[in-house]
Amino acid sequence: MKILQVLIAGVLLAPLLFAQPAVSNDGVVSAASYVPTGFPHSGIARGSFFSVFGQNLGPADGQVVTSLPLQTSLNGTSVRVTVGETTVDALIHYTSAGQINAVLPSRTPAGDGTLTVTYAGQTSAAAPIHVVNRSFGIFTRNMAGRGPAIIQNFVSQSVQPLNGISAAAEPGQIAILWGTGLGPISGNDAVAPPAGNLTSNVQVLVGGQSATVLYAGRSPQFPGIDQINFQVPATAEGCYVPIALKVEGAIGNYGTMAVSTGGGTCSDPTTMSAADLNAVTTQGAAKVGIVFLNRVRAKAGDLEVKIDEGRAEFYQRSIAQLNASPYMYEYSTSLGTCLTYTQHASGDEYDSVPQDPTQRLGLNAGTALNISGPEGAKQLALSSPGVFDNTPLGGGFGGPILPEYLVAGHYTVDNGTGGTDVGRFSAGIDLQPTLTWTNNPWTNKDSISSISRTEGLKIQWAGGDPDKEFVVIVGLSVNTTSQISGSFVCAARPADGQFTVPASILSHLPVTTPWTGDGNPTGMLTVATQPLPSAAKFSAPGLDAAYFTYSAQLVALVNFN
Repeated sequence: MKILQVLIAGVLLAPLLFAQPAVSNDGVVSAASYVPTGFPHSGIARGSFFSVFGQNLGPADGQVVTSLPLQTSLNGTSVRVTVGETTVDALIHYTSAGQINAVLPSRTPAGDGTLTVTYAGQTSAAAPIHVVNRSFGIFTRNMAGRGPAIIQNFVSQSVQPLNGISAAAEPGQIAILWGTGLGPISGNDAVAPPAGNLTSNVQVLVGGQSATVLYAGRSPQFPGIDQINFQVPATAEGCYVPIALKVEGAIGNYGTMAVSTGGGTCSDPTTMSAADLNAVTTQGAAKVGIVFLNRVRAKAGDLEVKIDEGRAEFYQRSIAQLNASPYMYEYSTSLGTCLTYTQHASGDEYDSVPQDPTQRLGLNAGTALNISGPEGAKQLALSSPGVFDNTPLGGGFGGPILPEYLVAGHYTVDNGTGGTDVGRFSAGIDLQPTLTWTNNPWTNKDSISSISRTEGLKIQWAGGDPDKEFVVIVGLSVNTTSQISGSFVCAARPADGQFTVPASILSHLPVTTPWTGDGNPTGMLTVATQPLPSAAKFSAPGLDAAYFTYSAQLVALVNFN
């Protein structure tokens, strides 16, 4: 079945070195969610598909099985797992020097154990593995455990297109979600498993709403792969509607799905109109330009920080890449909804959203971008093909402090004489006054600076242009002990004046720990406004879509407890 080829297509290759295999630190993860160890939903479920990352794990040229049953060895690679007094051999599906994909036998007991990899007669040092009964992970189209999920829209037994921005599901339609980790089976994990629900305690959350679940069990086509058949809620709508699975009280990784009344191409105020999406998807690829002004105002105790930056990117992406990752912003979520992310963290950087792993082809738009605004003229310097990266415009932190630059007012951008791919253009936008965060941690220190992860978090504001902007709420918590971080992103309408981040979202964050040495929390809470794409769009020769946009952020250090 073609969908299974999509699920197992993502691999990482590394050069072969004839040396002892080595499993990377925290290199044993779900093959769907890739959630790092330390999160409640990070264990490897019995009977599930999992991945091992490292060096010298197999041949330089990856090899995948071509038929069932799965075997315990493939091209000289084998994986052994020991939990307590029980040792099992994993069923290998794919092997390469850098990655192994395998099914953990259902008879493996739950608990903490060890894993070793043997290749070409040499065995790795033991790596830790945490085995659980159930821990569901959603497969995503970028093969990174986030972004658009692998979902099929059920039309008939023979027509089940892959959900995407140009193939949205309709409200009320049946859809099929693909993942792994629903739990063990009683049969043979090496062969196509029998159909049947594995647990009745399954909840599909679509845009925070509970969907009707029709089936939750193994796919009858392939070992270790689960499918969940559900009915899309009647009120779901948008290009990036969050979706997650709650199994016996635990929520796994979040993906997104496209939902549109009438199906076809989706439309979302925070991304693009259906007409614009149709224009770029019908030609198989899109050439896109985004010029981004970033205004940050942050407070940490008595310290106030102002940072003004500019960034731009001009790139080409295939339709497959456009369907695998959010079109404009890496943190896109439909209005009124939230997404969460999990990742490794060193404890010395603030990355609230993981980088998009899909490749982009940079376009030549010239050597510099000229910015003009109320405080004068600036330039964004070219840093790599098609990218003008984080050029300081004003303010600063930990170095020279420049005069404030990004104030409310009209701004223009042009690329001079243009480039070989993107011709000469000029665009303008009005940076609106920053909204007022009425219950911010600076004036409500006792009520909001220490945030419970088990209760909803209400954010209140005043201002924002209801016709041209939307509100973005971002939270980040870093645990320096476990070296993990979790973040969430929510989108709201300015006119609402408030938004409550659900406890189900906050529970995905780790407990905040202080920065090593200074005692400040490694947690942040941000409330920002951004223009709707319809208010930021402009035309440029050589581009299918172009946007001159901004983010006006208010940031505070907080603790998530």
